[in-house]
Amino acid sequence: MVPLSAKADTRDVLIALPQVAKTAYGLGFTAAALSELGRQPPLGSAAALTLTSAVTLPSAMILWSALHSDGKGTRFWRNVAFWVDASLSAGALGLGLYQLFTPTDDPEGWNKLVGTIFIVVSIPLGAGAAVDRVPYSFE
Repeated sequence: MVPLSAKADTRDVLIALPQVAKTAYGLGFTAAALSELGRQPPLGSAAALTLTSAVTLPSAMILWSALHSDGKGTRFWRNVAFWVDASLSAGALGLGLYQLFTPTDDPEGWNKLVGTIFIVVSIPLGAGAAVDRVPYSFE
């Protein structure tokens, strides 16, 4: 393991940028979920914290392993992040399609809007999963 002093490859920095974004996004939503503790049912708080941790933890561990040039650890956490991101993307796509195509008595069309939002959210999650498959130069 080479501690923090290894020269960073430009490609490695570009690969790490989505991990930085996912970590920051997850930490922001974790803070929001923590601020709602006690104001909503415990199951809602647990679900929110679980979802944000599922996004944040693997991305943060990829960054930690990459900073220490730990090829084995980075490879492991990239694999975990891929499966988490791919699962979340597939789930969001499935929920979106369900909302769009399920017959409903929603005269305002909110179900169609929610379905469209879920489908749009599934796109960056799928792109994040694709980036998780790209290896770093030190692996």
